[in-house]
Amino acid sequence: MEPITEQRELVELDHDECLRLLGLESVGRVAVARAGEAPEVVPVNYVVSEDHPIFRSHDGEFLQRLLGSQVSLQVDRFDWFHRIGWSVLVCGVADLVEPDETDPTQVGDPLDPDPWVPGAQPCIVRVRIDQITGRRIELHQVPLDGRGYL
Repeated sequence: MEPITEQRELVELDHDECLRLLGLESVGRVAVARAGEAPEVVPVNYVVSEDHPIFRSHDGEFLQRLLGSQVSLQVDRFDWFHRIGWSVLVCGVADLVEPDETDPTQVGDPLDPDPWVPGAQPCIVRVRIDQITGRRIELHQVPLDGRGYL
């Protein structure tokens, strides 16, 4: 049973708030699917560069599946005790950031997504945002009546 002093509300987030929240975190889940198969979901650490999430990857099957495909990136933050939090979902097409592009994300740059996964991760992948949506569960405290209780 929920305490009577708390009330939760589900709030839809606008584009700007979703981008702001996306910039607060550094770990999300990238999902991509092949026709007729369940999506493959992989955790990645990312940074936001020019309003697009970017992350590093090795040159393998997952990268080949990502490139040119519609992908999703989901990022969340939760407060389990208060049962509140938010979730942002980015949908877009994944492409490679080429070294000759005028993108500030180059190896050694502060915006370079430093992967946690051991081993070579030479490819920088950008998700060009087509759609970004989000929701937040907010907690509203009912004001105390000021009389105090002993």
